[in-house]
Amino acid sequence: MTKKLDGFRFKQFQIEHSLCAMKVGTDGILLGSWAEPGPSTKLLDIGTGSGLLAIMLAQKSPCEAKIYGIDIDAAAIKQACHNAAECPWPSKLSFDVLPIQSLPANQQYDFIISNPPFFVAKRGELAPADANYMTTTRRQARHLDSLNLDQLMQAVRGCLSPQGQFNCILPAQAKQIDELAEAHGLYCQRRTWVFSKANKPAIRQLLCFSKFQNDILQDNLVIHTDAGGYSDSYKQLCQGFYLNF
Repeated sequence: MTKKLDGFRFKQFQIEHSLCAMKVGTDGILLGSWAEPGPSTKLLDIGTGSGLLAIMLAQKSPCEAKIYGIDIDAAAIKQACHNAAECPWPSKLSFDVLPIQSLPANQQYDFIISNPPFFVAKRGELAPADANYMTTTRRQARHLDSLNLDQLMQAVRGCLSPQGQFNCILPAQAKQIDELAEAHGLYCQRRTWVFSKANKPAIRQLLCFSKFQNDILQDNLVIHTDAGGYSDSYKQLCQGFYLNF
C-alpha cells in the first residue's frame, strides 16, 4: 500500500500547513496509529524515512520521551529533521544517518518501531523508463537488499530493553515470521490482520513482539467499506491523525 493519503494532518499541529516533505503512506499510518508506546520514554524508529512514525510517536508519548530515528538515506534524514522542526514536539526527536547494525551495543530502548523493507528486489538493472524502475534510495526503502528480516530481528533483540516492545508491519503473506522472531528470543504478543475490504484476502499484519512468551492477541481490521469509503474501525484507529475523522 504505497498510495499517498490526501488531507493527512496531525490533529495537534498548531500550524496551518502539512509537513511539505512528509511522505505519508497507508502502511505508516496503520502502524503509527496501531502502536501503543504507553509510558515508554526511550523510543527507536528503525528506517525512519521522512520521520512520519517518529513524529506520530512524539504525539502519543509522554512529555519526557525521546524518540531516535535512524536511516541509511542521508536525504531522508534531512527531511526528517526538517519535519521534526516543524512539528510541536521537536525536543522529543533526534535523527541520524545510521544502519541498525551500527547502533551501539549498550543502547537499549523501551519501544522500537519499524516499517521495514520487505519486497524482494528484481534481478538485473532496469531502465528509468521501465514501470518497475526504482531509484537506489527507494529500492533501499522498499526492498530486502539492505536489511532482511533476520538481520532486523537480531538487531532488535540486541537493543530492546528487557520489558520493551517491538512493533512492525509486514505483508500478510510473510511466512514463518513468528518462528524467525523466536529464533532471536522475540515473541509475538499482538497481531492485527489488515484487509483492504471484508471480502478480500488479508494484505498486511501489524505485529507487536517482546522478550516474553504469552498467548497472542489477534484481531482483524478492514480499511474500506464495500462502497469504497473508510470503515468505522479504520476511522476509530486513525482518528488521532486525521482532521476529517
